[in-house]
Parts: sequence; C-alpha cells; structure tokens
Amino acid sequence: MKTHHEYRLELGEGERVHAERDVDGSVHPRPHRERAERIALMETCPYEMSEAIGKESIVMHQGDAISVNVSTGGMLLLMDQSPRVDQVLQVRVPRAAKAVSQVALAEVRWTRHLPIESGGSMYLVGVRFLFAPYSYD
Repeated sequence: MKTHHEYRLELGEGERVHAERDVDGSVHPRPHRERAERIALMETCPYEMSEAIGKESIVMHQGDAISVNVSTGGMLLLMDQSPRVDQVLQVRVPRAAKAVSQVALAEVRWTRHLPIESGGSMYLVGVRFLFAPYSYD
C-alpha cells in the first residue's frame, strides 16, 4: 500500500498544480477537481456488494453503513468492513428532505482504517456515484 503526501506546485503567476509524492519520492501531478458541496447527514445506509471467488462462485455481502456526508458526486461512509478500492457497491442513499430512499451504484475510491479501543475496527470509505441515484420503493 502506497502512502503519499499532497503538494501544491507553483508554476508561475498564480498558477498551481496539485500533486502527490509517493513514498519512493516520485511526484505525480493530479487534476484539480472542484468539490461538490457536502451535506453532513448521519443515517443508516443498507448496501450490497459482490465478490468473485474463483471462476464460478460469487459471494454477496450485505450490511448497514452509516453515512457521514453526501454530495451530488458521492458520499463518505462508516463501515465495519473495508471494501477494496474500485469495488462497486449498491447503496441506499439517504435524502434529508425526501421520504423516498435513493439507490445508487457507487465505486470505492479510498478507505481509512479506524481502530476501536475495544479491539474492533471501523473504516471510513469514500465512494463516487457511477450514475445518478434512482428512486427505490
């Protein structure tokens, strides 16, 4: 697992490029993205994910995550397991002002381990919506 640090490189008159430095010392520019407004929203979010085991078996994982915040592009979840980066989840997205839940396909972009004093573990999981969430009855 690579760890990295974030840098801003000054190029000239007010021009900046965001970059990351890997543990081997190499610096990689990354595109600057405008971040969508995040809404703090702590609610239970049921999810499903599948995992291929060999060539002929698929295991389905179901559980409940807790949303930490939501934006138009994705959300931050608190989960009791760590899905792999690039894993696709089907997650029910909470809506603060609507009674109808929304279901979305979301791709895991990053995870962070949160050790629990009692010896357990929780994970912060950042996901990006692949498609706009759709209504769920």
